[in-house]
Amino acid sequence: MFRNPLGAPWTVQRAGNQLRKELHRIRWPEPVTFRALRSSYSSFLIAGGVPPAVVARQLGHYSSMTTELYYGHISESAVDAMIRQKIDGAGLVPAS
Repeated sequence: MFRNPLGAPWTVQRAGNQLRKELHRIRWPEPVTFRALRSSYSSFLIAGGVPPAVVARQLGHYSSMTTELYYGHISESAVDAMIRQKIDGAGLVPAS
C-alpha cells in the first residue's frame, strides 16, 4: 500500500487531489483518474508475472481472490505468452 510523506496510508480523495495538482503542474492535457492509474499499475504488475498475492498486498486488498477476480484474465494471458516464448526458444516448434 502506498504511504503519504507522514507514513499514513493515502486516502483516495487525498491521492486524487495530489494527482490533479501534479497533472496541472506539468500541464498534462488529458484528465487522468487515480482509479485508472491504480488499474494500470495492477495490470502491468500482473502481466509482468508478479504473483496476485503480492499485487493484492500492494493494492490493499484483503484477499488475493479480489485481485484475481479483477485482473485474473491478464494473468492468464501473461502465462500463455510466457509458455509460447519458452516453447519458441526451445526449438520444439518449427518457425513459420
